[in-house]
Amino acid sequence: MSRLIYKKIKRLLDIFCAILAIPFFLPPICIFGFLVFCSDFSNPIYISRRAGKSGKKFNFYKLRTMHPRPKFHEKAKYDYLYNFKLGRWMRSFSIDELPQIWNIIKGDLSFVGPRPLLPEYLPLYTDEQYKRNNVRPGLTGLAQVKGRNLLSWEKRLSLDSWYSTNYSFVVDFKIILKTFFVVLTRKGINFNKSITMEPFKGSSEIQKD
Repeated sequence: MSRLIYKKIKRLLDIFCAILAIPFFLPPICIFGFLVFCSDFSNPIYISRRAGKSGKKFNFYKLRTMHPRPKFHEKAKYDYLYNFKLGRWMRSFSIDELPQIWNIIKGDLSFVGPRPLLPEYLPLYTDEQYKRNNVRPGLTGLAQVKGRNLLSWEKRLSLDSWYSTNYSFVVDFKIILKTFFVVLTRKGINFNKSITMEPFKGSSEIQKD
């Protein structure tokens, strides 16, 4: 399949595959959502604002992996200190990401693309890094199969920018296959620190300015 044709039909493939995936995604969403609710009787769905294609903001859905009450956050240096045990396990296998099937159906996400980041990061990107916003963000992406949170921000954003100008059916297919391996082996997670990355504070180029 040529890249030009794939660019035109990628959204249709996302919708088709999302509909096929619902029967596989819905049972674990319900099961783990119920377990999260039972852990502290709070809403099991976490909603945050993220920047999508062209910087457009949208509601981003996840299964909650942290305690909702402030007392659990006060003295925590890394998020693994206040993620409850089930939440840490869910993150390591990316189970918390499953509700994003709704984001794919809505058109906020694609199955493959740069992972959506916080809107406040938008002014911090270099021109090259901002290219990541030229495509719809994804449930999984090139940076996720190349190292997840073990990558530096510069490397991660570089991979995202490369993907935005080089994606194709073959590239996406390879990323999806590698995603299964990464998730099953939990490759790319630094359990000595955090399951998530430190906040992005701007590239070295911006900091020098």
